[in-house]
Amino acid sequence: MGGLPDQAYLKEKMMEQADAVFVLADSSKLGFAGQQAWTPMNRPWTLITDADASAEKLAPFRALGNLTVLVA
Repeated sequence: MGGLPDQAYLKEKMMEQADAVFVLADSSKLGFAGQQAWTPMNRPWTLITDADASAEKLAPFRALGNLTVLVA
């Protein structure tokens, strides 16, 4: 596995088999679309980020119906 499609496929399969999906992301990464090897998040999941996450950065995530946002 070396290409971006392979990485996205692996992440998709890992999420399918997981009991729960958590994404831990520093607030500076929110809204950054530089990650090319990702897969759609079609099932419920939780975003965990730090207290520097602004309401503006969190708004698009909170608008999703399948997501819980936790700020540590």
